[in-house]
Amino acid sequence: MILFSRTDVTNVYLEEPKKSQRMEELLLKAQTDPLTKICNFQATFDAISEKLTDTDDNYAFCFVDLDNFKQINDTMGHLAGDEVLRQVADVLKDVARVGGDEFVVFVKTEQDRARETAEKILAGIQNITVEGRNSTRISGSVGIAIAPRDGRDYYALLKRADACLYQAKSEGKDRWYGEKEGQENI
Repeated sequence: MILFSRTDVTNVYLEEPKKSQRMEELLLKAQTDPLTKICNFQATFDAISEKLTDTDDNYAFCFVDLDNFKQINDTMGHLAGDEVLRQVADVLKDVARVGGDEFVVFVKTEQDRARETAEKILAGIQNITVEGRNSTRISGSVGIAIAPRDGRDYYALLKRADACLYQAKSEGKDRWYGEKEGQENI
């Protein structure tokens, strides 16, 4: 028969903050693109989905694709391509990398001011150069969707912005496109 038992809970108590800190570090790692150190697709999807459910404010969903990125990788090497992706992450504000050379910028704005966001994105990308055998100028194209007008969830906005991005690319690249009822561009 056990009459008395004593346990020192000090170590258990001291381990909890360490476990909590480690969990936070792992969560941050899971939400971060390892190359650019910015939000990855899942973190972006979650953040945008949360914002869209909490408000009826207008947001510009800017889908950004670098023009001729494959050519950079093919002619200058993948290390140069990686450097371009890191520079895009450094230059653009509130950007997330959602795939290869595709980024999303999601900002609260008025419908008629989304063009300013797209123009700032393009200007930022145009300031990036890759030094090497041949100095290369970087450009990008942007497709814009406006929430909630063009959709109230991530995939609806992506579908609309992707169609606009395709239009920008077909019109010569290094530009933005976003339809608005009755007008060609926003």
